[in-house]
Amino acid sequence: MRGTISYLIEPCEYLVKLKLGEDQEYITEYEREDWDEITLKKYAKALDGNKIGGTPIFLQGDEFPKGGPWNLLLQLDSTKVPFLINFGDSGIGYTFISKDGKKAKFLWQCL
Repeated sequence: MRGTISYLIEPCEYLVKLKLGEDQEYITEYEREDWDEITLKKYAKALDGNKIGGTPIFLQGDEFPKGGPWNLLLQLDSTKVPFLINFGDSGIGYTFISKDGKKAKFLWQCL
């Protein structure tokens, strides 16, 4: 078929190398409005990448799930993983967990 993409499904395993660290405190989009370009880039770079816990860096503005408060459980950047995952164009997936650990929500943003 023309224009069809087929994927080979193959079992595989990946090793995760964890690095302990601390993220900066979350600063709202509104609070960052008056920041200069250099400060904005520095903040985004510090929060960028795949991580367990920490502070999210949103691609399209603040988007915490409704019914919070929520903690970031996982941030997964589709451009920085060794497997295919589709969160749209250069997307990032966000998994949030409730403070009591009984509920979770997932969302993604893309460029």
